[in-house]
Amino acid sequence: MSYSHNCLFIGKVLIKKDSIDSSNNYAKQLLSNSKPIEGTAILTEFQSEGRGQRDSIWQSNPGENITLSIILYPNIKTEQYFLLNEMISLGIRDAISNFLPTEDIQIKWPNDILVNNKKIAGILIENNISNGVIISSVVGIGLNVNQTSFKENIAANSMKLVSHKDFDIEKVIDNLFSSIEHAYLLGKRNIAFIKSTYCQYLYGYKKQMEVIHLETDIVLKGQIENVREDGVLDFLTITGQHYFFNFKEIKFLLP
Repeated sequence: MSYSHNCLFIGKVLIKKDSIDSSNNYAKQLLSNSKPIEGTAILTEFQSEGRGQRDSIWQSNPGENITLSIILYPNIKTEQYFLLNEMISLGIRDAISNFLPTEDIQIKWPNDILVNNKKIAGILIENNISNGVIISSVVGIGLNVNQTSFKENIAANSMKLVSHKDFDIEKVIDNLFSSIEHAYLLGKRNIAFIKSTYCQYLYGYKKQMEVIHLETDIVLKGQIENVREDGVLDFLTITGQHYFFNFKEIKFLLP
């Protein structure tokens, strides 16, 4: 455990593990036994059971990328719970842009980060809710930094693949912590700004794209009109019909 990161609270307590099943599981176990200070982070080089959205497995080579979880106490009403996704997504996007300033870095709803239409970072947020309020959250983050080889069926990217250079993992972690902290605190003060900025970087927002409705396998052409406070996606087809999607109901067809 270390206390070296220069933030107000995120990463001030940093627990490092060479290998665990899942940093999110480890964080949830901490929460079940105690109340760690907000911003406590669990960093590991290898997760045997790392997870992403739709219960997919997060592929990461040991020592080449960042896999960590952060414990937060958002105190956000459940009807506004997507605000946390927006804050974390923007924080990660900002951190990546500090190292790749000339690249087009977008957020794919709900909270994947894309560079050149390929996934470079994923987020898995698990909330603990009481009386209609999110009282604690475990924010799992996977960021591809120096890995250059991925399985053929995975459209993944990394900071090294984009820039053709190696990055100091510790420096990226420091920047990640400070960028997330900034977005998190800003979101507490200015919800409207966070929401508008999230839409600004949202893939397919007011721009034509295609999605597959997973239940019917129907391809829909259109654009994202809005993301509601509860995270529901408002998709407007080219024929003028609105569809409202929850998580795991659609798949994006990236170019």
